Amino acid sequence: MATLHGTFGIAARNFTAFPIIPKAEELIEYGVRMEELGFDSLWVWDHILLGVDPHFPIVDSLTLLTAIAARTKKIKLSTGILVLPLRNPVTLAKQLSSMDQISNGRLLLAMAAGWYKREFDAVGVPFEQRGRIMDDNLEIMRRFFNEDLVSGEWPNHSIPAGVMFPKPVQQPFPILIGGYADRVLKRAATNGDGWLTYFYKPDAFVESWQKVCNYAEEAGRDPATLLNGNQLPIMVGDSR
Repeated sequence: MATLHGTFGIAARNFTAFPIIPKAEELIEYGVRMEELGFDSLWVWDHILLGVDPHFPIVDSLTLLTAIAARTKKIKLSTGILVLPLRNPVTLAKQLSSMDQISNGRLLLAMAAGWYKREFDAVGVPFEQRGRIMDDNLEIMRRFFNEDLVSGEWPNHSIPAGVMFPKPVQQPFPILIGGYADRVLKRAATNGDGWLTYFYKPDAFVESWQKVCNYAEEAGRDPATLLNGNQLPIMVGDSR
């Protein structure tokens, strides 16, 4: 499995505040340049709709990472985070498997349940059920990643028999869980391959990571096998 320990990633500005519009070609060249500079991973944000007044133009995360994958060789390609309940898990499993093939095993995706209700309403996904939907989606995707034949019944999906090849290059395919709340930390420990968070100070990070480790042990998992990462804003200068 991929590791985050001792690595350094950098974000791509694939969403902006209007009237600035992100430019896809510039973002692809940015990804190429970040690999040349030696960064270990490149992270993009994920939304379908965000904001009204102001609104935030955004280049689709997975489309952008696919384009960057075709132009690079080494850098890990990551979402921080992908709003999983907004995506159909069967089509997403196919897309991610194909992306991992294109990148030769360089995907390292973080996913979360989301927070922007208007986005859920527009896509037609029940916002109040997003936690349950996320858990179902994780299960469905992992089964397609790992099993030759998938069958099962879920509240939103009926799969009498499903075969999906090719599989991702990475086995197992790593999925980090993003968020702060205790229920999210438990999901990271039990259903994910690790935890990604945002803007945590060291003491708060240690406290939450210990919760993740405790949840993992309670579920019979070895905490040492889990990944963790912290996304931080960095200002290079005398002050903000």
